[in-house]
Amino acid sequence: MILGLSHMGLTVSKLDSSLDYYQKKLGFTVLSDAERKGEWVEKITGIPGFHTRSVYLSLSPRHHFEVFGFFHPQVIPPERESRFRVGILGCVLNTDRLESLLVRDDPEEARRWAPLLGRKEEPFDGCRIIHLKDPDGLSLRVLEEKVERMKAQSPLADLRYPVFLVENMEASLSFYGDLLGLRVDGEGKNSPGEVEGEGATPGKSARWAVLRSRAGFCLKLVSPSDSEILPAAPWKMQRIGFTHAAFGVENLEGYYLRLKDKVNFKSPPTPVNAGPHQGGQAVYLTSPEGITLEFIDSPLIRESWKM
Repeated sequence: MILGLSHMGLTVSKLDSSLDYYQKKLGFTVLSDAERKGEWVEKITGIPGFHTRSVYLSLSPRHHFEVFGFFHPQVIPPERESRFRVGILGCVLNTDRLESLLVRDDPEEARRWAPLLGRKEEPFDGCRIIHLKDPDGLSLRVLEEKVERMKAQSPLADLRYPVFLVENMEASLSFYGDLLGLRVDGEGKNSPGEVEGEGATPGKSARWAVLRSRAGFCLKLVSPSDSEILPAAPWKMQRIGFTHAAFGVENLEGYYLRLKDKVNFKSPPTPVNAGPHQGGQAVYLTSPEGITLEFIDSPLIRESWKM
C-alpha cells in the first residue's frame, strides 16, 4: 500500500544554479549528492547509459526533491506549448508565513510579490498562496497555513503534493483510488479564470480532486473543462521539468505482485545502491494517461513513517 508522498524528481538545465535557488531562496538542505550510473539505475529507469549527478534536497524527514543534472543522455529543453498537455503541472508546498520565505529578498521576486498574493489553492480556501517559478520555469505554489513542524527548520515547512493534469478525471480517480488505494479527500470545480499553467485560457474552469494516503495529502488532480488536452509526451527523464512523483510504499514486493498484471511497470522492483534510499528497492511505472510514478520502499521510508 502507498504510505505517502516521498519525493519529486526534476531535471534541470544548470544544476548549480538550481541548487542555489532551492537552498538559498527556499531553504532546502542537501540530503545527498552523488553521481548515478551503472546497471542498477539503468534497470530502474529503463535508460541505457544513464549517468547523472543526482542531488536530494530535503524539507522534512519525509519529503524531498531529487534533482538531476544529466551527463548522459544529453538534456532536452522543455516543451513550451499553447495548449494543455497531460503531465505534472507543478508542486504545492507550505509555510507558516509567506513573508518568511528567503526568495522575497531577491529584488526581482520582491517586485512580483504583491501581485501574486491572494491566489486560491483548493481545498484550502481562505489561505494565502504565492506562485513562484524556479530557474527553469517550473511551477511552485507556496501555501500559507499553520503546520506542525518536524525536525527540519526552514522557511518552507514541507512539500504538500504534486499537481497532475489529467484528461479523464473519472478514469484517473479509479486508477489512483480504486487500484492504488488512495482516498479522495475533496473535489470540486475552479471558478472561471483561475486555471493556471501552460495552455490556460481566460474564462475556462477545471475540475479538481485532492487525494490522500495514510500519511495525509499526497496528490492533486486537475482536469480543465471544455478544453483540448494533448496526451502526455513520451517520457524522457532527461527533459527539463518534473520527471516523476515518488511514493513511499509498504511491502513493495507484495504490492508489485498484486498490481503487475494491471499496471505498466518499467521493471520489477530493483535494489537502490546509492542515495538516501540506499538499501531499499524502487520501481518506475506509468499511469494509464502516461504520467510516470515511482514506488519506493527503503529504510528511510520505514523510519520516516515509523513502521
